[in-house]
Amino acid sequence: MEKEEHGLKAGQGREPAFLVEVNGRIGYMRGLEHYLVGGSGEVSSIESLQDLFGESIPMGRPCSDLDDRSPFRHEVFEISSLCGHELVSPLEVKLLSILSNGICYRAAFIEEADRSSTTVYLLDRARRALDLISRYNRALIEADTEEDVLQTACDLLVEVGKFEFAWIGLRVFDEEKSVVPVAQAGRAGEGYLEGVRISWGNDQFGQGPTGRAIREGKAVVEKDIPGSLSYSPWKEEAIKRGFFSSAAIPLRLGGEVIGAVNVYSSNRGAFGPEELGLLTQIADGIALGLDRVRTRHAHHEALDSLRRSQVLFETISRAAPDAVIVVDDDCRITFWNEAAESIFGYTEEEATGKIFSDLVIDPQIRSSVTSRLGERPCGGNLETYRFEVTAVNKEGERLPVELSVASVRTNSRKITILFARDITEWKVSEARLRESSKKLEKLHDIARKLESLHDENEVYVVTVKAAESILNFSICTLDLVENDRFVVKATSDGVPEGASVSAPLSVSSIAAKTYFTGKTIVIGDMQKEPGARPTTDYLRSIISAPFGDIGVFQAASPIVDAFTENDVRFLELLLGHAFQAVKRIRLEQDLKEQAIRDPLTGMFNRRYFNEVIEHELYRSARYSHPIGFLMIDIDRFKEINDKFGHQVGDKVLQAVARFLKKELRASDIVIRYGGDEFLAMLLETDGETDSVKSRLERRITADAAIQELVSFPITLSIGSAHWEPSTNKPIEEILAEADQRMYEEKRRHQSTWR
Repeated sequence: MEKEEHGLKAGQGREPAFLVEVNGRIGYMRGLEHYLVGGSGEVSSIESLQDLFGESIPMGRPCSDLDDRSPFRHEVFEISSLCGHELVSPLEVKLLSILSNGICYRAAFIEEADRSSTTVYLLDRARRALDLISRYNRALIEADTEEDVLQTACDLLVEVGKFEFAWIGLRVFDEEKSVVPVAQAGRAGEGYLEGVRISWGNDQFGQGPTGRAIREGKAVVEKDIPGSLSYSPWKEEAIKRGFFSSAAIPLRLGGEVIGAVNVYSSNRGAFGPEELGLLTQIADGIALGLDRVRTRHAHHEALDSLRRSQVLFETISRAAPDAVIVVDDDCRITFWNEAAESIFGYTEEEATGKIFSDLVIDPQIRSSVTSRLGERPCGGNLETYRFEVTAVNKEGERLPVELSVASVRTNSRKITILFARDITEWKVSEARLRESSKKLEKLHDIARKLESLHDENEVYVVTVKAAESILNFSICTLDLVENDRFVVKATSDGVPEGASVSAPLSVSSIAAKTYFTGKTIVIGDMQKEPGARPTTDYLRSIISAPFGDIGVFQAASPIVDAFTENDVRFLELLLGHAFQAVKRIRLEQDLKEQAIRDPLTGMFNRRYFNEVIEHELYRSARYSHPIGFLMIDIDRFKEINDKFGHQVGDKVLQAVARFLKKELRASDIVIRYGGDEFLAMLLETDGETDSVKSRLERRITADAAIQELVSFPITLSIGSAHWEPSTNKPIEEILAEADQRMYEEKRRHQSTWR
């Protein structure tokens, strides 16, 4: 992530340095210490520009080619070293030589060569951090084992995070308090962990970042491995592999530290606050992943949705100037380079002699800019400052410009150098970043809302509404695949009537391709795309994204090329959260069903009976409807098990359960009460239990699917009882009556078995 080399501070957004040399000796310098590691110590040893730049810039004779007719010379160089030290990124030197009254003055203006590259670097770093978290969160969804969770984290820390080596160790409660590596990645670290001893105890093997992170429960960084005393047990092997700094983040599960995530860098001084924050999020993600795998495999609770971490995009630096303009005491232009001509449209001939503000500054702010440029520095002091203005080019077009100003007075003469850059693109990028940040915040709110829902249909509606309000998709629909057809689950308000309908899962359609490939498809103009079949002719572009593995989300627009890469990224992020919510809800429903169903017969179990009986008694009493109870036992069931085996006995139980479900009403409730006994609750029967009992006893003898299972007739012993609202007997007495009558019936049947 962040680098720091010897010889130059690795920071961004520094103010430019300015030096003035008079007849070969430095007379004034300001801001140079920002660019040197040694700070003021190195600055004090510089006596001339030659000392500073060395061979990086051909100095020659300072003013040998200048005279009264041509007293100025302006040069621009790009250098990669200062005082003999290599730089992290190149610097730009603007060198102005002036001959006045026989005295040679040279002014050097130093700053980052291209501050826009810094912005790209920072944005790339932020995107890389987002990509690392996003990819790891996606990987957690697919992880089936703890090994997958741990190894994927190490792989991504090396592949995406660009660390030299990453490993995860878990603490062991043995005598040595060992830390055992369970996952690792990075070619530089091959063999590093073999034979080494790492402890989380308070001995010499527990003083490294790993042991301390586990013991203290907080992130620990070693910024200089070669100079560290506590790193002695592992220092030699680390230096061999080019490891100069490392960090360990505690890995927590259930509020307890179970191990540590360890990463290594080839740079000294690595692992600042941003990287530690990122590593902490990864460690949190690992803990969530481990918890998810353990929870799912144990079947103790529903799978928690993994939250996608969100990463904030930030802009640190302003765009650097690239136009050079020199003005005199009256703010009249005396030098105008090609870059200034490119920005403002005026040639050097057209600009020279003109007042800078009158030529290119917006009239509304012209007087304030002129006044600011006209401020006189006292004596020989250098004055530097930077501000933004609205400029007007030769064509009359207004554009934002950043001005960096350096003014110095020598004798009776003032020199002002302006560095200007068109920051239009930077402003547009800044606006896009702000818009992206706002969308991410809103999507984060939607993700939290989705986690609180317990109804699938609500998830579909919330998802489509979010696509409308956050992503500005006015025409969109979410369809699930059911029985080889796309079934509409939710549509936006902008979908024309009849435009979104249930359709077969046609292999050639865009939706089907999205569903089968699991990849997002973006078509800029459907009229030019073979096979595209929009439901209305005025729709031109479309984005089609998979909704997990169960459906497809589609958005369309009448505008060609309406959807961008950002739209794809944000949509996939939204759909990922929504799909996880659906998976969670379905898992919760499955677990609830498993808790109230008998796994062999599929009938309700006694737990369900205990839950619903009070409600049914209350409803029966309120509406004065009796409830009939049938206690049903399979005759000779022990004989079936003993003679034909338990597998046949299970088939008999299943067949009888299907028979009861078929013969009784949909409103009746059948319970597998225990063993070979079933309990039927006949709601609102009005005394019909005897007729139902007779029908069941008669029809089971004619059910071929049941009778063909064994070599003797399968019959039922059924005892009936009624609960009347008027008597308000305890339900236990009613069940006991039905049970007693069932056993009386069984005794009567026994005489016919022999």
